Amino acid sequence: FPLRSTIEDVMDLLAPQCFDRNVELTLNVREPIPPRMLGDMTRLRQVLVNLVGNAVKFTKQGEVEVTVEQLDPGQAAVNAAGSLQISVRDTGVGIPADKQAQLFTPFSQADAATNRQFGGTGLGLAICKQLTQLMRGDLTFTSESGVGSTFKLVLPLEKESLAKPPDKLGEPVLKGKKVLIVDDNATNLKILGHQ
Repeated sequence: FPLRSTIEDVMDLLAPQCFDRNVELTLNVREPIPPRMLGDMTRLRQVLVNLVGNAVKFTKQGEVEVTVEQLDPGQAAVNAAGSLQISVRDTGVGIPADKQAQLFTPFSQADAATNRQFGGTGLGLAICKQLTQLMRGDLTFTSESGVGSTFKLVLPLEKESLAKPPDKLGEPVLKGKKVLIVDDNATNLKILGHQ
């Protein structure tokens, strides 16, 4: 699948929310990155929508920056061909140090006040972590309360990712099938409705 346009689609989808909040949303692509990537575009998009969506939701002022770069095999490599790293940095509320250990635990949020103010089920990051692991990658974060957070998604680059995969790999798996979609996030529902 085309890597850059997949990321840009997510940015375009969430840009109106940033405009409404007067938050700057930027994409920083550090070349070279592979034009196409061998992997699961739908899972990657779901993870990015959640990470960038959270960054926007928890940022009242400032910026959300998405950085894409290819790591050398010696830098946090998942395999011998190297890795792709997508970082989502925000200047939002941050995560208190005593709540960080449980961040990827299902139904877990920083505190009750966060749930009342921002909503959500506390499932998004747990699902992102699982999807990342299914893609043989890793999802980590650093955060400071009141300063902001940075989430880093690292995925393996296959040698075949530099070649154009057959078009059949890009066909939607659910095309022509009836599915039930349940989600409390309007953005996720909009994305899933186009699959």
